[in-house]
Amino acid sequence: MKDYLFKNICSISDRILNSKESNSTTIAIRSLHLIKNHPDYLNQHKKIDILKIFLLLVKRLFFSTINTFLLKSNLENIKFIKKKIIFISHLLEKENVNKKNDFYYGNFQSILNKRKISNYKIFCNHTNNITYYNNLKYSKNTIVLSKFLNLKGEIKLLANQLIEFFRLIRIKFKTKDALKKRIIKDALVSLFQEETLFALRINYQLKILFDKIKPKLLICTYEGYPWERLCFNKAKNLSKDLACVGYQHAPVIKSNYSLKRNLKGNYNPDIIWCSNNNSYNELLHSSKIKNTYLNKLGNFKSYQEKTPVLKKNKINKICLVIPEGTNSECIRLFKFSLLCAKKNKSFKFIWRVHPIIKKEKMLKLLDLTFHRLPSNIKISNNKLISKDFEKTSFTLYRGSGAIIKSTLFGNIPLYLNDKREANIDPLYKFNKKNYIFNVKDFNTLCNFYLKKNKLDLKLIRNINNNYYKKFEINKLLKFINKFK
Repeated sequence: MKDYLFKNICSISDRILNSKESNSTTIAIRSLHLIKNHPDYLNQHKKIDILKIFLLLVKRLFFSTINTFLLKSNLENIKFIKKKIIFISHLLEKENVNKKNDFYYGNFQSILNKRKISNYKIFCNHTNNITYYNNLKYSKNTIVLSKFLNLKGEIKLLANQLIEFFRLIRIKFKTKDALKKRIIKDALVSLFQEETLFALRINYQLKILFDKIKPKLLICTYEGYPWERLCFNKAKNLSKDLACVGYQHAPVIKSNYSLKRNLKGNYNPDIIWCSNNNSYNELLHSSKIKNTYLNKLGNFKSYQEKTPVLKKNKINKICLVIPEGTNSECIRLFKFSLLCAKKNKSFKFIWRVHPIIKKEKMLKLLDLTFHRLPSNIKISNNKLISKDFEKTSFTLYRGSGAIIKSTLFGNIPLYLNDKREANIDPLYKFNKKNYIFNVKDFNTLCNFYLKKNKLDLKLIRNINNNYYKKFEINKLLKFINKFK
């Protein structure tokens, strides 16, 4: 999408979100928060499907009834003790709930526990197991939020959604601007979709938890999603002295928007912890971030992880493929690498699926099965992505932040570009020489590096200096100790 159109959509969305009449339900609407200039976030224009909305409503009422009467799931009836820190993470796989190393925060909780700093880790539940939350035996430090509320909670959310629906309808009929009409129409559809409901349900449950735990410090992952904004607002409404920190863990690029702008009232973090120098500079130069302190803390996971070690072996004919956690990116990169695999029988490809995407679902979208994959394509089962980096010499990517670590391991980053769309390359400042558009480009570039048989040390140094920052544990502890 052209930059000017993207900017216009962002500007109109901002006006809707920051209007005097907007409320927490407005802030929750996913379509009004454009993460970056990317087709996945922009091509959301759908007709209002009454049948889909009705079926979603039936599903909500069904599971909320089960929660209320059969599973008797209710946060309000669970006792929680007061603790100093709450940090919010994401449960992507059921078995990760009791792991010491968190997907986003590494061993942060162990660091706090070792120093006897009281804390709760709260998981947003992204697993497919709807009843998992209810069967969970709470540990002393871990809470998993429910995917559905009880009947009372769901009815309350639905009532607020209907009020917001008719408010937006009135605005749509009053406006004469065609683009604004389209944006409001998208918002009306998004209002009843899963991502908006996800934000509203988290907001509802956090209100209960904050009232019980009364934390001094709140930390949550920060990428620009509406649930994060609701989280900050709910915490600040509890206490003006409660500090809200957004942990920016994913690479920030030029076209990132929703995390670079301020919203009205209490919907902004007090502090943003930046995971690397490039992200810090991108946010620092955003004119829309106001009254928010930026801190270069580094990447939580790097505190425990070993520093990437460059390969000493020769460059091989194995390419890792790492799409972002969206269906469209999986389809695009896997289809392209499938074409490359058919043209290059001697070249091997390893597909690595983002944890939030199920392998079976991904293959179904590609109209494939495990047995129908070419012999030179394998799907990674390694739990540690570093194991895949060690095997391969090339990495095919688009917007995945994993490309940073891949490059530090010595892999050659190959960005699949599309001139019709905005650049979403996390390494866009340093890697334009490795952009490819088609299979011919892939072959040419790979043959060049295979013949050269040397690592690109200049690129690796640039990535290391700008995108990789060791976690500063002493700076963190000094900050935490301010909260008595």
